Amino acid sequence: MNLNWWQEGIFYQIFLRSFKDSNNDGIGDINGLISKLDYIKDLGVDAIYITPFFPSPYLDSGFDVSDFYSVDNYVGSMYDLDQLIYQIHERELKLVIDIPINHTSIKHKWFIESSKSKNNEYSDYYLWSDEIPNNWLSNFGGSSWSYSDERKQYYMHSFSKELPDLNWRSEKLVTEMLDVIKFYFDKDIDGIRLSCANLVIKDKDFRDNPKYPGIYSNKYFKQRHIFDRNRPNSHRILRRIRSLVNSYEDKVLIGDIVINPPGEPEIVASYYGVHKDECHLAFDYTIANSKLTPKTLKILSRRWIEACDTSWPAWILSSHDHKRLVTKFNQNIEKTRLAMLFLLTQRGTPFLYYGEELGLEDSIIPKKRQRDLQRKRLYFFQNSRDGARGPMIWDKSMNGGFSTNKPYLPMGNLKKSVQNQQEEDISMLKYTKRMIHMRKSHPCLVYGQFDLIDINDENIISYIRSCENEALLIILNFTKKKRTIKLSDLSLPLLTKESLFSTNPLSKSPVHKNNEIFLNGFEGAVYSIDI
Repeated sequence: MNLNWWQEGIFYQIFLRSFKDSNNDGIGDINGLISKLDYIKDLGVDAIYITPFFPSPYLDSGFDVSDFYSVDNYVGSMYDLDQLIYQIHERELKLVIDIPINHTSIKHKWFIESSKSKNNEYSDYYLWSDEIPNNWLSNFGGSSWSYSDERKQYYMHSFSKELPDLNWRSEKLVTEMLDVIKFYFDKDIDGIRLSCANLVIKDKDFRDNPKYPGIYSNKYFKQRHIFDRNRPNSHRILRRIRSLVNSYEDKVLIGDIVINPPGEPEIVASYYGVHKDECHLAFDYTIANSKLTPKTLKILSRRWIEACDTSWPAWILSSHDHKRLVTKFNQNIEKTRLAMLFLLTQRGTPFLYYGEELGLEDSIIPKKRQRDLQRKRLYFFQNSRDGARGPMIWDKSMNGGFSTNKPYLPMGNLKKSVQNQQEEDISMLKYTKRMIHMRKSHPCLVYGQFDLIDINDENIISYIRSCENEALLIILNFTKKKRTIKLSDLSLPLLTKESLFSTNPLSKSPVHKNNEIFLNGFEGAVYSIDI
């Protein structure tokens, strides 16, 4: 089976300002990332995906872009970006950058000019109305329409009023954004992630969204967002972007798809395109939004696989918008290992969020140091995303080797540093590297088909990955109690008497003489089976 690099590889997501500070201003930057590329290479991943680096007022963590053709002074320069691309390719890694395509900052030249007049070069680059035309809500609270005193009209914003939505029905705007994408592919980046890809087209008649059933503290989720996102013409826009991407060799297009929680995998999967001519990979956050119980993992993973059909799934358990794994599991590192095994044995492309290889928990962010604008606007209804964006912990020194200055966000548990875990006999870091190595050593974990095995135990997840010459059985025990699984119930013979891999570093998970598998509490194991 011939796959592309973005199908075979493992992606490592980096929140750039939180990874490594090189100039001691307390903010991570491009040169800091360059200094840690050998660590990333040694981890065993294949590609790096970084959050936006563009100039920004940084009201929404850099997703409020004020210039698509520059690099924010806090994180470096265009020369530094060129060096990053070169150094990544020197290590035979790939680089994917994040381009927010739904909106800009109000500080962007396009919006400044658009606000001045209804009849200038940029007047139709955004969505304007003489009055509030509908009931659309902002994801950051309140109406999605705000008034411009200068233009004397209302403009639309899916998020904060400082992030006005672009008008992708304007051909001039489409050309501008395609030029932005082309600019970075000409620099030889390997792919782009389109932030909020499904929001680009809104209903041309600005019709009201219907109500959405359910109990949500955020009023935004009490609407069914059928007219301010997921419009049919959004797919037309993505096909145009994909056509541009296809004009370059060996590049990847990733879609960030915004859906009401708990999630709708079927809508996300539609952005692969009926003819697979839209996104190469689409981000479904349904599992990341869930509590990661064995029941939900079984249901949601099957649903995502079925939704993707013959398209190639992307797998995400945590991100800059979601709690870290060990925080979700209330500091239970054994469950975190299980989740990591689940992530790295799926059919599709896994995305590993920085620090998860260390078992980092969310940083505790005092109110006065919170930066998440969504949290500030919806204080009583929205958990801060800042915790998942805490600085990477490198060593035992002050501030964990992230910076010699006060970090822009508080540090987490310094005992979980890379240095400490490299020195320990047993650590989450060493476990993650072993797991990555196992994935790369067994072709069926990359190329093989996926078959979920139903066991009459809601706390057990089991499935088979198989290809022409190999098959592996993966079993995950999500309870603290020991479990015995009868192979006769699975109708599967074993080839080995011990597991190939276990989440419990002290266990061999032996197969008993009576053809039973024994698992300790919170243990997952991988076995070779006959085919």
